[in-house]
Amino acid sequence: MIFGVQHRWIPQLTVTLGVALLTACSSTPDEMLEVRQFHLRKTEAADRKKAQMVRGEQMYRLKGAVTLEERRERLGDYYTVTWRAVGAQPTRVVMDYQQASTGAEVKRMSSDLPSGVPEGKVEFKVTGDAYNIGGRVLAWRIRLLQGDQVLAEKRSYLWR
Repeated sequence: MIFGVQHRWIPQLTVTLGVALLTACSSTPDEMLEVRQFHLRKTEAADRKKAQMVRGEQMYRLKGAVTLEERRERLGDYYTVTWRAVGAQPTRVVMDYQQASTGAEVKRMSSDLPSGVPEGKVEFKVTGDAYNIGGRVLAWRIRLLQGDQVLAEKRSYLWR
């Protein structure tokens, strides 16, 4: 009762605001894991005028590679994963993938994340011999795990 008048909408407003506050504070699986991929196929830089963003990414990936052999070793697929975790449990990011020359064989890479760190970045690379022998990555799945629980997952269109 406010100023001697009973208002029926106050309890409903309190519940609505509480739900909105909880929703704003929790992360959805889409917000917890973000994947950015880049495919470096050639050692020559892209045209400066037509593809400035691609050229910048190529120059970043090829930085420090002086000889043609060093540049060839950098060819491949790069996956930059931005993650946000909840809780202080040990967390890790796992990438499962299939390559062109390995058939249905599923390969795995993982990165253990420090406990108590709420967010960060991890990069997975399929380069060098793994890329030259196995071929390009055709399908992939990246998961954010705490123990055995999957917090978030992103996958390519071709992942089964």
